[in-house]
Amino acid sequence: MFEVKMPFIEGEVVIHPSHGPMRVTHIGDRLVRGVTTKYINLEAVVMQLRLSVPESRASDSGLRAIASRDRIDELLSILAAPSIKSTMGWSRRIKDYQERLRSGNVEALCFVIREIKRHGNSAPSSAEGQMLRRAMSTLSIEFSLALQVDEDEAKAIIEETVSAVGGELQLSA
Repeated sequence: MFEVKMPFIEGEVVIHPSHGPMRVTHIGDRLVRGVTTKYINLEAVVMQLRLSVPESRASDSGLRAIASRDRIDELLSILAAPSIKSTMGWSRRIKDYQERLRSGNVEALCFVIREIKRHGNSAPSSAEGQMLRRAMSTLSIEFSLALQVDEDEAKAIIEETVSAVGGELQLSA
């Protein structure tokens, strides 16, 4: 399998696996330990956070483009898929969800949302509730950017899809 290098453009929004949507604010060279390296400067869309990633390590860091319309349909299928009955105890299930969320993998994010919404404790103070809010925020922002809708509408699409157990919700074009 070969790696496709993503071209970065100042002003575009990309997805960081840990911090969600980030805007590319500058692409430039820096002298680090005597070596000139191209860096991508990023600024979080929803919080005050700035970071720089060497362009050569952008793919390794999990930086990726916003999901395409086809990719959104695939993610909706994951959200609508039947749940997996877990035989794990509460603490192991929480640890599994945390590892999935830390991975930055958008499919894992969808899995965690689906499982907590259907079977978990989404009370505000619960560990699952906190994970659900974080995961929903990240995914709904990406959906809103990809589908060009507001964040509340994107969240409603996600919640409606998760509620359609075993079925698939197709978005109109």
